[in-house]
Formats: sequence, C-alpha cells, structure tokens
Amino acid sequence: MTSGKVTAPRDCALIYDYCSIYEEDGEKALEWSRKAVELADEIADENPLLAANMHQNLGGRYRMAGQREQARAEMETSIRLLRDNGLTEGHDFLAQMVNYAMLMTDYGEMDKALKLLGEAERRTVEAEGAVSQDYAVCMEAKGDVYLMMGDGEKAAKYYLAMFNVIALCFPNQPAVLEEKKALVMKLYMQAGMVPPNRLMEKF
Repeated sequence: MTSGKVTAPRDCALIYDYCSIYEEDGEKALEWSRKAVELADEIADENPLLAANMHQNLGGRYRMAGQREQARAEMETSIRLLRDNGLTEGHDFLAQMVNYAMLMTDYGEMDKALKLLGEAERRTVEAEGAVSQDYAVCMEAKGDVYLMMGDGEKAAKYYLAMFNVIALCFPNQPAVLEEKKALVMKLYMQAGMVPPNRLMEKF
C-alpha cells in the first residue's frame, strides 16, 4: 500500500498549476503558480515542455495582475525553453507566441507583436497546414493587433481568414462561427469603428 501522497515534481507542479487556475484570490493564485514553476524547473532538462508551460502560465497570471515586467520575463523564459529544445511546432509554441505577442501590445510594441505572430503563423502552416484551429487563432490575433493599431481594413483581412478557417474546421457547428462573428463586431464597436463592407457581408 502507498500513502497516496503525490511527490513527483511533475505531478505536484500540475496540481499547483490547477490550484492557481481555480484560486479566486489573485495573490494566492500567483503563489500557487510560482510553486508550480519551481517544481517544473527541477525537471526542465527531462521535461522542458512542462517547464515552458508553467512559466507561460505564471506569465499570464502576472499580466492579469498588471505586473508586466514579471510577465515579460516569464513568457520570454517559456519561449526560450521551447526554442532551445526544438519545440517550435504545434499548439504549445503557437499559444505561447500569441500570448507573448499580446503582451507586446500592452507595451505598444505592435511591430514586434506582428513579427511574433508572423513566425507563429509560418510554423503553424508548416506543421498543420492552413486549415486548422491553430491557424485560425493566428489570424484572429493578427486581426486584433491591426484593430488596436486603428487599421480596420487590415484587421478585416485577417478576421475574414479566421472566419473561413473556422467554417472549414466546424462545418456542422455554425454556432462556433456565429460566436466569433459577434465577437469581432463587438471589437469594432469598442474601437469606435464600423466594420468594412466586405466583413459585414459575412455577418
């Protein structure tokens, strides 16, 4: 018989991360996430993907808490771990690049955000093709950045690309596409812009 205690660093890190997700107190959530990072770092050599994801999650929580510099450090560590270990294809790398790009928009570094998203798009196409949920995420993120820059026409180009991919990925679930369309309309309204005609035709 075993005691039932979880002692493996990997398992403990995942539990701590899980606790941080459902912790309502912001500072306590950060503390759980920091503990997850500490444990994941112990086994980073054998499980760099876990360590990268834990750093990314901590970075996301720092961003939510308004602590941008800490968020930037954690996200950069996360991406470095993925690059150093050749883990630059697939969903995890895409998600982390998108999150980091969005953080760059907080700094007003729009060109850097677009460059990051360009790399994420290229690697996603190489790994999965241009008809995948991950590719749709890339297109949506690019649209968001251009909308933040006040370029509604350029944003529409990428939102339309997202719509087309979602329609192909979810042919029997029209509600998925309708939800995204409604979100894009809301974003234009919040930005004080009218969606371009070619985008309106898709509504």
